Amino acid sequence: MYRIIGQDGREYGPVPRDTLLQWIRENRVGPQTPVLPEGETQWRVVGHLPDFASALSGSSPAAPPPLSAYPRPTVAPQTLRTLALVSFASGVLAWILCCCCYGAPLNVVAVVLGSVVLYLGHGDPGTSGARAWALAGVILGALSVLLWMVASVATPWLISICPVLHCRVVP
Repeated sequence: MYRIIGQDGREYGPVPRDTLLQWIRENRVGPQTPVLPEGETQWRVVGHLPDFASALSGSSPAAPPPLSAYPRPTVAPQTLRTLALVSFASGVLAWILCCCCYGAPLNVVAVVLGSVVLYLGHGDPGTSGARAWALAGVILGALSVLLWMVASVATPWLISICPVLHCRVVP
């Protein structure tokens, strides 16, 4: 008896050897299909099992499933709204704190959470408000990161050309 992980990512079995051979003939199972023989704890691929070598020698590789077979994860709209508002709030706080620490790490949080909301809410008309807040959070966070990068390059240069900015201690 064998368990396999099908092309759709789901586990099938236990199935007898004959059924697995039939699936190989039908190109539903290929040499790279994960398999767990009964009594074992380690998953292997069908191509590494001697029981199926002769059946696999004449078979063509199984076609990968179409991308549409992997659905986009669904998240509740309320969760997306919450993540979007946290993204926006992080972006605003990043600008408020830009004087002391250039908004880090809030600017990164704003960009990451906003990007997640934009990805998960894409194509769902019920999440347009959440996507708007998320986009604002991404923009504010990205501009804060950009400010940090410019300031980290420009500050030493400004200090070197403008002696008034130097803070000298006179003994």
